[in-house]
Amino acid sequence: MSAGAQYGSRTPRELSTAPEIRSIVATANRNGITVYAFHPDTTTYNFATPGPSTGADAQHAAMLANLDRSSLQYAAVSTGGAAASAHDATRLLEHLGDDIDSYYSLGYQPAAGGGARHSISVKTKNRAYHARARFERVEKTPEDQIGERVIASLYEAPHAEGLPVRVFLDRPHARGKLTSYPFRIRVPINALTLLPSRHQYTGGFTVLLAWGGSHGTISDVRASRQPIAVGDKNLRVAQTQYVTYELELAAAPTIERVSIAVMDERSREVGLVRFDIPKIR
Repeated sequence: MSAGAQYGSRTPRELSTAPEIRSIVATANRNGITVYAFHPDTTTYNFATPGPSTGADAQHAAMLANLDRSSLQYAAVSTGGAAASAHDATRLLEHLGDDIDSYYSLGYQPAAGGGARHSISVKTKNRAYHARARFERVEKTPEDQIGERVIASLYEAPHAEGLPVRVFLDRPHARGKLTSYPFRIRVPINALTLLPSRHQYTGGFTVLLAWGGSHGTISDVRASRQPIAVGDKNLRVAQTQYVTYELELAAAPTIERVSIAVMDERSREVGLVRFDIPKIR
């Protein structure tokens, strides 16, 4: 069978989970997580010399198994862990215990900023020894850190501190198979840090949002920025007013709550609100 042949209705490239696995690896390296992976299938497949009795369905299943095994191996090795099939599970568990009890912790001070990826290579002077380490270190941006708080607040109500943000939900309405939820977010201008720039004061804030639904469903964190500019002659009046930011969230009816954070781009102060979605009758 040629490399471009179809497996079911899709090619191996279309069935590959590489983008998702790379995202998992980046998240693990960003949070200092080491992956130890187990694959339950002990069978080894060879597509170069398929047997004459091997049907298309068997080859399709075999291809998926090999993709799974390769993905698990990549995730484990890239985060400093290890992977094994079922018959090696006991030995891998022993290594995992050794890793927890005995290891070297190497650190460094990254440059200012965040979001950058730094490749890591650990070598030993004695070539008889092999060092396992994660391949890269991914720094967290301020938005990454606040995004984690947004997700966490879906499970536990946030403390009433930080920016005094208020969130209002207007009347939801149908949008095809989804429901549209219009939100208004009110931020007092005097709570934001505005800095002089020529004949005006400038600043802004970033809104981060995520929602949770039934059966543990969680959305990705969505972020958008709102710049602010106030003329220097209008600053005193503006500081008695609010900025109202409007957004519309289209989600399935299974949505149960929304977590919204507002981060001052100058001071990095954050206001976090969890909003329970009322059931639509």
